[in-house]
Amino acid sequence: MNNGINAWINAAYPTLTCYTALEDLYATKQFELFPNPASNFLNVNMESEGAGKLFLIDLTGKVIREEFLEPGLQYIDISEIPKGLYIIKVQSDKVVYSEKITIL
Repeated sequence: MNNGINAWINAAYPTLTCYTALEDLYATKQFELFPNPASNFLNVNMESEGAGKLFLIDLTGKVIREEFLEPGLQYIDISEIPKGLYIIKVQSDKVVYSEKITIL
């Protein structure tokens, strides 16, 4: 294309405008998951004011486990979960947060 995008626009050729917006991209994470990697237990610290739900999802997308979460620190026994890589999804009424976790 000669003369760049301005020549293209001045010639009235079609253009595409895309917007990518993530609200509160730099907001503080409201959930803390540790340890990672984990073996027998997982601590979940939910700093939100409301309750939420935790989903443990395998790499095929199957929900392996669901836990209701209250604000504060909670201990979750994962000793019966097979070793592997999983996605933890924590959902509250205001936020959905996902994180990769390894179970050893």
